Amino acid sequence: MLAACAATPLGSVALAAGPSDAPEAGSRPQAPRSVHVRGQFIPIDDVGTYRITGDLMGTWYTRTADTYYQSDAMIIQKGLELFDGCFDLNRNHRCDRNRSGQFSADYIYWATFNPNSGRLIKGECIHPITGGADLFAGSRGLINVNDKPVGKKGVVSTYTGEVVLNAVPEERAQVSNAPAALSAKASVAAC
Repeated sequence: MLAACAATPLGSVALAAGPSDAPEAGSRPQAPRSVHVRGQFIPIDDVGTYRITGDLMGTWYTRTADTYYQSDAMIIQKGLELFDGCFDLNRNHRCDRNRSGQFSADYIYWATFNPNSGRLIKGECIHPITGGADLFAGSRGLINVNDKPVGKKGVVSTYTGEVVLNAVPEERAQVSNAPAALSAKASVAAC
């Protein structure tokens, strides 16, 4: 089963950016800007690669996955991730010129399962943004993902969060442009 994950809602933020407020790469704003995002994680493969739709659009890669605890009823996992894409705040399903980039994130995932059937009951994870490049250079923030079962075997993974652009204005690019492949031994609960 592949699920993405989630967590608790964020507190209020001082400034929200609209579609025309997201800066172009290379011309970051002088002051930090907070952009509220929401949408969906859609699995691409079984090693933690997702297509992201909604206010963020692009590909989300799970770079590492370390399992702290796993049983028939629960899993707790942490790792590193990379998002490569853009804002799609106007929902036109494309990245506007010079408005794309990458950001890296840590994650911690926890989920509960029916121990008899193995069916997901609920999955959640948090993804603190740890650095970025291009549009996301100097970014910080938090993405929360919530996995919920649907139908007999399906899972819907939705996200909400805040991306703070120019949070660390003096920071240089902090991500790798190429996702690292997970080991075949990695157990990705998917986050």
